[in-house]
Amino acid sequence: IGGTAMIATVLNDFGDVDFMGAESAGSSVYANLTEQPSQVMDNLLVDFQAAHLNPSYTENFMGTLLKKVFFNAVENSIATMFQSRMGQLMAYDGFLEGIARPLINEAYDAAEAAGIKLIETRDEMVAQVDYVSNVANPL
Repeated sequence: IGGTAMIATVLNDFGDVDFMGAESAGSSVYANLTEQPSQVMDNLLVDFQAAHLNPSYTENFMGTLLKKVFFNAVENSIATMFQSRMGQLMAYDGFLEGIARPLINEAYDAAEAAGIKLIETRDEMVAQVDYVSNVANPL
């Protein structure tokens, strides 16, 4: 089973992580390597719901994992490179369409060339970058 989480955190120090926002502010998505439903997956989702991780399930293992890799490649890499917070990136008028979208397109082109379909569209990822940067985790 593989999975990803979209839950805002701050790394204060080695092993010292603070979760940001309300318990319902994040979400997580999981996929079975077999890409088939299973009782183990059903049990995992019950446990993760009890932990307030707002889990969902897909039958697309690589598309689930690469969604998070691509999102982080845009948000975290650029913010780190320019030593800025995600909300500050959005202050640049051309960031979303001039920087984020071309990076997302490049990642999606590579996935498509490898025969991998992501669990969201390019436009949905651009909208997610916009939302996370402006609303969910600008700092």
